[in-house]
Amino acid sequence: MAPTRFSYRLKSLLLLALALNTLVLGLQVYSSYHSIRSYRGSLLAQGDMLLRSVAGGHRFFMRHMSFSAEEAQRYFREAFEQTPVKAFFLYDGTGQVLFSLHPQTHPVDMPRPASRLVREEEDALLFFAPYTPPRLGMGMMGGRPVTPLYMALALDKTPLLELEGKTWVHLGFVVLLQVLLVFVYLVLLRFIRHHLRTQERLEVAERHAELGRFAGVLAHEIKNPLSSLRGLLAFARQKEQDAVLREVQDKSLDEVDRLNRIADDFLTYGKETVLDLEEVALLPLVRRALELVHYEMENKGLACDLRGDDFTVSADGDRLLQVLVNLLLNAAQAAPPGGRVELAFDAARRSLKIANPVAEPVTATAEQLFAPFYSTRSQGSGLGLAIARKLLEAHGFSVRLTATAPFTLLLEFSHDPS
Repeated sequence: MAPTRFSYRLKSLLLLALALNTLVLGLQVYSSYHSIRSYRGSLLAQGDMLLRSVAGGHRFFMRHMSFSAEEAQRYFREAFEQTPVKAFFLYDGTGQVLFSLHPQTHPVDMPRPASRLVREEEDALLFFAPYTPPRLGMGMMGGRPVTPLYMALALDKTPLLELEGKTWVHLGFVVLLQVLLVFVYLVLLRFIRHHLRTQERLEVAERHAELGRFAGVLAHEIKNPLSSLRGLLAFARQKEQDAVLREVQDKSLDEVDRLNRIADDFLTYGKETVLDLEEVALLPLVRRALELVHYEMENKGLACDLRGDDFTVSADGDRLLQVLVNLLLNAAQAAPPGGRVELAFDAARRSLKIANPVAEPVTATAEQLFAPFYSTRSQGSGLGLAIARKLLEAHGFSVRLTATAPFTLLLEFSHDPS
């Protein structure tokens, strides 16, 4: 039990690690998105601040009612010494540029916005805003009348693009690591599941082997005196003339035969299973098994329904017939008189369902019902279902209890890869 608990704890720890990894990935994505958004917001705020600082530069114009282009350029250079600034333009309502600083980035068009306008291009953020200076001299305008002026500011997006690139590379690496961890988790989970199944089967096989050896020795020791006892009873019955005593001897012979059948079950369970595999059709085997249990079913007035399509399986025909006989006998013994036993074939799923009503409610668990020597009948050996499961599992097939009212067994003929 300790290894099993350890395996389940290890699975829980792996699942917890995966959940924490997913949480870390989510936090990383959120942090990266927040960083990019914050940097973009800082660029927008910086552009607004620069435009406001230019629009608020009335002190310069108030001191210089008439100024030259060189003085204006020096003023704007002082205002736009920040690294992100790629270019600055001052233009009139006709789109004619009156002043430019770093003109390598030139907007395709020159809008005339009534308020601030932001446009994003591949490598720059463009800000447009109206500009209303105080009364100016004519130095900058070259003697032309004053018309509405507009500002265009281009901020470099290269740092933002570099941040986005680094962020996506980092996130890609984290996602790849997460996918690898999920893959490792699934592999480990499959390995642990396989280990648990193998360990459980080994434990069951060890128990069955020990019980089988015990059952074989017990049956061998019982069958020899039973054979002698039956021979003596049969001989005495032939010589007996009294009808009452003959009836007693008949009942004694029936009981000896019953004990002999139980001993045969013990021997069957204790023997090593050797299979002679071939392709066999399932429906003819079921019909043959029904013929063998016909007497038991007829005695209780039981009917049988067969439905579904036949299919073939790779199996030992004699062993599989023994399985079907055991299961049908179990159904006949558990069903009330006049009941109906249903056998449903499913060729697509390669399964056979055997369902029968029960005279009394089934309270035992599936594990108890398939355990060796467990029986709810006073005359049963408790090996019918155990032998059926042992033979099916030797083929790589399985049988499981799916319902108790009606009592339903599902035989699955797909080989278990594990």
